[in-house]
Amino acid sequence: MPFDPACLDPDLGAAEFTILRKTWSSRSGVPQLIDLEIIHAGGIVHPADPVRLDLLPEEGRHEPVILIHSTEPLSLGKQDGEVWIAPDEIRWEEKLYRVFQLRPWEVYGFWKGWAVEI
Repeated sequence: MPFDPACLDPDLGAAEFTILRKTWSSRSGVPQLIDLEIIHAGGIVHPADPVRLDLLPEEGRHEPVILIHSTEPLSLGKQDGEVWIAPDEIRWEEKLYRVFQLRPWEVYGFWKGWAVEI
C-alpha cells in the first residue's frame, strides 16, 4: 500500500521520511553497493529520551538519536553469505540516521525504532 501523507497529524509529531535500504556484496574483499531501495514512509518521529541514550556505547552518546514509530517495516539488516542488507538509513529533516534498535509491534500496526545520526 503506498504511503498517504494525508494521514499524518503534525500535532502528534508525525512526519514524512525516507527509508534507504542498501544491499551490498563483497567482491575481492571490497564492499560494493548492488541495490538501493528507496521507501517513502511516514510516522511519528521524536528525539530519543535520555534513558535510551544511556544504553548507547560512549561514542554514540554524542550524536543525535531519534525515536521512530513507522507503519512501514524497518530493518536492522541481515547477511546471507557474501551479500548483506545494511541496517536501514532514515532521511528526515535533511539529516541521515541509521537504525540501531527495533521493537517490531506489527500486531499493533507499526514498528518502533531508534536511529543515530550519521
